[in-house]
Amino acid sequence: MTAGLAAVGGQLAGGALIAADVLGLGWRACFLVNVPIGIAAVAVAGRWVPETRADRRLGIDAPSVLLLSTGLAALILPLAEGQDRGWPLWCVLALVGAVGLLAVFAWRQRRLAARGDDPLVDLALLGDRTLGVGSLLCLVLQCGVASSFFVLALTLQGGIGLSALDSGLVFTVLAAGYVATSFAAPALLARLGTGLLVGGAVVSAAGEVALALAASTIAPGSSVVPLLPGLALAGLGMGMLFGPSVTVALSRIDPRRSGECSGVVTTIQQTGGAVGVGLLGIVFAGALDDGDHAHAFAVASWCLAGQCALVGLIALGLRVRRS
Repeated sequence: MTAGLAAVGGQLAGGALIAADVLGLGWRACFLVNVPIGIAAVAVAGRWVPETRADRRLGIDAPSVLLLSTGLAALILPLAEGQDRGWPLWCVLALVGAVGLLAVFAWRQRRLAARGDDPLVDLALLGDRTLGVGSLLCLVLQCGVASSFFVLALTLQGGIGLSALDSGLVFTVLAAGYVATSFAAPALLARLGTGLLVGGAVVSAAGEVALALAASTIAPGSSVVPLLPGLALAGLGMGMLFGPSVTVALSRIDPRRSGECSGVVTTIQQTGGAVGVGLLGIVFAGALDDGDHAHAFAVASWCLAGQCALVGLIALGLRVRRS
């Protein structure tokens, strides 16, 4: 619940920081958010977080770190910059290089595991159906969540003309729907199993369809009221999906490997968010003919509805025990 609520609430907090213009930094003040949070986390972690230790000291393979970080950078940077720069040759070469780097990374992980060394990521873990399919679900889900926030913020500010703070306030409608279902999600997951995830995908898709149909009302100075039903549905669906998807993905792992597995899922989520923003950003920018935010938002919303349908199909491949 906390991760999804923070993602939605961050839009409001970011808008407030921009409006406050802390130290004259403008939007750059958003990067200061993590400073007090990090200090507070370090201060209380020793007292509130239980100590866990591995059976033995694990090593960190530096070449694996380099391959993974470089491969992800080569994948994400062209997606973020290619559209604005007219897809120069270096973008194409970077994408091709990303495939090669990530393939070499996977090969090295298997080689390290085969000779008894410590891989950065034990790819055998993903051979477990629940963790493997669950990780794929988290990847596709986060692609949609992060990119939907991105295009919504662009539309509210660029298409309607809201300030960053007012745009953040609109996101509270999403937050309300999210909170409404996320508190009930653990009990519903135990009772419905995979049905909760499929239902969440259906509700989210309905929200995106509603937003696509309401997009025609978007114009400078227009009201956001026609968008609110779709935003509320999208928030409800998100609450049914965000936390439960991680719970399901990690539900069958060996407790001794919980840290490793949760780290894999978190990395997959972060990668999915970055890739999703890049891909949908390309679609949105391509549909933004003559500054027509209404058309671009409609196209993006239909794409997100399709992404929700894909999430539902992936969820059908999971095995969830019901209580």
